[in-house]
Order: sequence, then C-alpha cells, then structure tokens
Amino acid sequence: MVLGTTDHTFSFAVKPSIDIFGVNIDNKLCFDNYTCISIICKKINNQFNVMLRLHKLILRQTMFKLYMAFIVPHFHYFSTVWHFCGACNTEKLDTLNKRILRFILKEYSSSYS
Repeated sequence: MVLGTTDHTFSFAVKPSIDIFGVNIDNKLCFDNYTCISIICKKINNQFNVMLRLHKLILRQTMFKLYMAFIVPHFHYFSTVWHFCGACNTEKLDTLNKRILRFILKEYSSSYS
C-alpha cells in the first residue's frame, strides 16, 4: 500500500475471474453467464440423487429433514449471488427446488406455491 507519491509503476494482472469461498466472480460482474448457478445446481442435484437412491429405505419425514439440512442451505447461502442472475438461471434453481419438493412430499398434482 502506498500512501504517498512514488516513482514505481504498478501493473495489475487482470484475470477474467477469481474463485473466493466457492463463489466464482468475473471481472465484469455479469451474472447472466454465471457459472456459479451451474455449480450450485450440480451440488444440489448430486445430493438429491443420493436421496433418490435411498428413498425406499428412508421415511418421508426423515427425507424432509435431510432436505432441510443439506439442500436448503445451498439455496440460502448462495441467494446473495444468484439474486442478481438472469431469469433463466433463476428458473433453473426454482425448477430444481420444485422437483425435489414434489418428490419428497409426493405431491405431483398441486401447485408449487
């Protein structure tokens, strides 16, 4: 840090993106092409696949507790990130959440809301 004048010329290497705490931030802050949404969906989908494989062994109440413990935090933790993403990416997250809730609650005919 320089608090006065100096003769040194500073050069900063511009990287297209940086990964901080699992969140990928690009230099333009363009949230429509954000790969973080895909990473979130992949993590949630992997955990949901485990639940799909074990659904015959686990009660519905336990399945809902697993959903609240392992899947919902992904939606809440990254909500500040995907809040500014485009409608297409938000729709991906909503569709995934609908799919998981419909499977856990066995409610395929009622509306999502």
